[in-house]
Amino acid sequence: MKFERVPTTDVEINGSALPRNHSGSSVGGARASGEVHRYSHTARSKPAPMPLEEALKRADPTGRHHRKIAFVVLFAALAGGAAGATSPFLLAPLETQLSLSPALSGALASAVFIGMWIGSFVGGVLCDWLGPGFIMMWGVVLQVIGGSMPAMLGTAIGTIVGFRIVLGFGVVICYQGGNTYLAEWLPTEVRAKYMSLLHFTISVGALLTTFIAAVVPEEEWRWLLALNAIPGFVCTAAMSCFVTTHESPRWQLLNGREHECVDMLHRVQSGICSSTGRVEAILQLPERLCLTCLLYTSPSPRDRG
Repeated sequence: MKFERVPTTDVEINGSALPRNHSGSSVGGARASGEVHRYSHTARSKPAPMPLEEALKRADPTGRHHRKIAFVVLFAALAGGAAGATSPFLLAPLETQLSLSPALSGALASAVFIGMWIGSFVGGVLCDWLGPGFIMMWGVVLQVIGGSMPAMLGTAIGTIVGFRIVLGFGVVICYQGGNTYLAEWLPTEVRAKYMSLLHFTISVGALLTTFIAAVVPEEEWRWLLALNAIPGFVCTAAMSCFVTTHESPRWQLLNGREHECVDMLHRVQSGICSSTGRVEAILQLPERLCLTCLLYTSPSPRDRG
């Protein structure tokens, strides 16, 4: 009788090879099969993360929450535009009442811009550290403080210049935080439209200050500052709670707050569906989210062909 050697092949399971016997079945087949099912079940039990852009669309299919976010940012931008446009209407009355020298007049005129210059350096860092929504609201608070305090305190030029620097700092960090907050909340399809409205609203705030200055007598510059601070005060009182509970989802993901981000999107979705009565329209949100980046890669020779 003549025997022939049957060639054997290996089956890889999790990187380890299992030899086959002469009957063609792998050694430890039952154990290997169990490992295959066990690892397949483990792979399926871990949900794949959903891109944030898709999660934002699922959380707000009607766009209602996005419009609310845009309204908050645009109102804050209006307050900032109004606060930053008061300098031309203060120079003449203060020069007359305080008998300012040319050097002090120049310091008063440039105080707001000095604050803006400082804010342009640190605003982005603060947004990355504390969150763009949080920085936007603190910018509004600084606008109210820097704009209204000179109207309540004495007429010391050093005090006025100091608060004007605080005002300029608040205007810039409010814009930087609001710009980032709006861009990171809105889907790509509507982002450009609202970003354009952001710049338009700043101009509307400056026109509001011009209207107030035309109505208030020039020597009553304290009333000008007090009335000009009303939009910032309303924004702080009415919208601070909303912004602190709806921080930028992208900032939350970048700072290891994935569960907080998912919970926030669930709250947004539940609130929209309960207010509109569209409970059946709830779309399943994942347990995990991720940020997606579009990277340009040069096409291969095969793709060019």
